[in-house]
Amino acid sequence: MNRFSLQHILNATAGTPHRFESLEMDFTEISIDSRTLASGSLFWALRGENHDGHQYLADAARKGAVAAVVQRNRAEDCPLPCVAVEDTYLALTQYATAWRKELDTLVIGITGSVGKTTTREMVYSTLRTGFQGTRSPRNFNNEYGVPLSLLNVQPTDEFAVLELGAARTNDLNSLLAMIRPEIGIVTEVAPAHLLTFGQLDNIVTEKQKLIAALPETGLAILNGDSPKVRGMHEVACCNVVYIGFNEDNDLRATNIQTENGKIWFEVDGDDYFLPAMGAHHVRSALAGIAIGRELGLTLAQLRDGIADFQPMSGRCQWQQVGQVYLIDDSYNANPASMKAAIETLELMQVAGKRILVVGDMLELGPGEIFFHHQVGGLVANSHIEMLISYGEFAPAVIAGAQQYGMTPHQTAVCTNFDSLLAVLSCFVEHGDAILVKGSRGMQMERITQWLAQHLADDRDDYGFHFWRPAA
Repeated sequence: MNRFSLQHILNATAGTPHRFESLEMDFTEISIDSRTLASGSLFWALRGENHDGHQYLADAARKGAVAAVVQRNRAEDCPLPCVAVEDTYLALTQYATAWRKELDTLVIGITGSVGKTTTREMVYSTLRTGFQGTRSPRNFNNEYGVPLSLLNVQPTDEFAVLELGAARTNDLNSLLAMIRPEIGIVTEVAPAHLLTFGQLDNIVTEKQKLIAALPETGLAILNGDSPKVRGMHEVACCNVVYIGFNEDNDLRATNIQTENGKIWFEVDGDDYFLPAMGAHHVRSALAGIAIGRELGLTLAQLRDGIADFQPMSGRCQWQQVGQVYLIDDSYNANPASMKAAIETLELMQVAGKRILVVGDMLELGPGEIFFHHQVGGLVANSHIEMLISYGEFAPAVIAGAQQYGMTPHQTAVCTNFDSLLAVLSCFVEHGDAILVKGSRGMQMERITQWLAQHLADDRDDYGFHFWRPAA
C-alpha cells in the first residue's frame, strides 16, 4: 500500500496547509470520489463539467477521509484539515508528476482509437508472469484517470501499463509529460471523436505523440497492419517493432483458428492459446509477446500470460446463458470496433441465428450518417442473419443493410429502448448468438443485462416468443 506524505504533496503543489496538527502525516489513499474512498484517505476535490468535489467534502469526512485538497477560496469552509491550492486539478497533475520522478518503474503507455483497454490487460497479463506490476484501473485514461493511475503505482512495482485516451487535439501533451513512458504502443487509428478532432489526420498527429515522447533507449510497438500507425515510425527516436498479421511485420501471428471463445495462433512457429472472442484480440496478444520478449520472459511465461487473459466487462465478453450465446461488447463503439464486432459474430459457430444489436456510434461529426450506413452494408455482406439497430441513426444502419441485400424480415429499426426489448422478445430462440454493441452514451449494457436476466432460466415461458423462419 502506498503512503502519500503530506510534506511531499505540499512541496509538489505549493499548497498551503490549514488546521493540521502536524505536517508529519501520511495518507493511505488519494480519492476523488467520496462514494468509494477508504478510511484514512486524502480527498482531492476536483471541479468537473457536471460535479464539483467541494460539494462532497462533508460526505468524504463522514466516510473517513482525514484531509482534503481544495481550492484556496474553499479552505475556510472545509470540514477537514486541508491543503489549499490555486487549482486542484493542476495540483493533482503536479503531484502525479512528482510521484513519477520517485519511481524506478518501467512505464508502458498505450493509446489508439480502439483496443486500448484490451491491449492494456493483455500486456499486464503477460508481464505479471515474470514481474510485479500494475495497470490503469477500469477506464482511467483521461485527464483525471491518468494521474490517479500513476499515483496507484507502488515504488515496488517493476512495471506499470497505463492507458492514454484523447478526445481532442493536445489531450496527450500533459499526460505524456506526467507519465514519461519508456515503451509505447499504438493500437489503431480510426474514425473516433471526429466531432472534436475534425479529421482523421488530426487523430494520427495526436496519437503519434506517444511515440515521439519515447526516449532513445525506449521501444515503440506499432500496429504494422495499419498504414497510418505504421507511418508513426518517422517520429520515433528508439527501436520500433511492427506487430500484426501481414508478412512485413517484425512479429506476426499465423495459423489463427477461432472457436466460440477460444483462439489458437502461432508466432515464429510457437503455438499460443488465447481465451477470447474475436481474432482482433490476437494483435493485442502480440503486443504482450513483443514486450515480454524484450524483457526476457520465457516462452512458457509468455504462453501462460496469454492463456490467463481475462476480457474486461463490456469488451467482447461472452457467456452462454441457457442455450443462447451472449457477447457483451457494449462498452463503446466506433466504425473500426464495429467492423471487428461484425467479424467476431460472423465467425461464431451456432445452431441458430447470429443476431447483431447495434446502438448509435456517437461523436462522429458530419460523416455520422455515412458511417452508420456503412455499418449496415458490412453486416449485409457478412454471415449475420439478423440486424437490430437502436437509436437516432438506426434508419441509416438499416438502409445500408437493405441496400446491400438484407431483407426487411432480417432487420429492425428501434428508436426507443422499449421497442428494442420488444423486438428481442419476438426473435430470440435457442441456439442463437447475440452480440450487443454501441457507444458509451447509448448505455447498451442495459440490453445485455436484460437479456442475461431473461435468458437465465433457459425456458420457453419467460416471455420470449421463439421465432422460426418460414419454410
